[in-house]
Amino acid sequence: MQKADFINFRQYYKQAAVLISADDYYQTFITHKVRHSAQVLKFGKKIIYQTVELTTKTLDFVAAAERALLFHDVGRFEEGTLRYQAEQNKEYIAAASSQLNHGDLGYNTLLKNPLYNDPRILAAVKFHGLMMEDVYNAPEWQNFMLLSNKEEINQILFLVRDADKLANLQSIQKEQSLYRDIFYKQLPCERRNAPLSVDVVEQFMARQTILFPTVKTFADRILMVISWIYDINYSASYRISQENGYIKYLLAELEKYNLDKTLQQKIVNQVNEAETKCE
Repeated sequence: MQKADFINFRQYYKQAAVLISADDYYQTFITHKVRHSAQVLKFGKKIIYQTVELTTKTLDFVAAAERALLFHDVGRFEEGTLRYQAEQNKEYIAAASSQLNHGDLGYNTLLKNPLYNDPRILAAVKFHGLMMEDVYNAPEWQNFMLLSNKEEINQILFLVRDADKLANLQSIQKEQSLYRDIFYKQLPCERRNAPLSVDVVEQFMARQTILFPTVKTFADRILMVISWIYDINYSASYRISQENGYIKYLLAELEKYNLDKTLQQKIVNQVNEAETKCE
């Protein structure tokens, strides 16, 4: 990765910052994404260093991977400006629509830039935030899989997805970000202290990544994050998570809200089983 990449990334941020300079919330939103992107790049480099199949790749591959890591959330800058502008025009419902998918926004942004118009980067930016079932069913993904470098496209997508999760887990542990996000702030008091929902538990026990629309309580939210262990792709990512105690922290937080001790132990056992298999 070149110094120019950081300059270009910063330029995308500055363009958005000018447009939303009057709004503290959205300024904070996009500034956080700058920090988050730096953390994703950091974790991605660690995963590469600890994964044989990635350390033996070409310098060109590593450069593309690092660019995908840094630019994975570049669409958040445009998302912030569009949501701000829509709110100013009293069009909040439109701003919250699925049309503001930050993966799509980022993909369209980088598609116009010859420095980053690389399928390995574009696929990671577009699909890093989707459930894998949705990725595999997307016509655009199927087109990517027709390319000769489809193996590298997969490897970089999985790398970005893992590094993104690790950066978010770090934020949850160190900054207690789950208690500061919009979901928690808008959650009625009775749901903040409510037990786990049956549907969410069933998904977790079936070793599925919990779907966000099914999350009803704060306990559900915590278990949803724990369920990310079912969508980790590299053994190095598990090791980094374990070394930092990310899932251990979340299990302790869940225990504060999940008063069913038998269920809590089943969840702990399943986490231990999943992590052991990936060592």
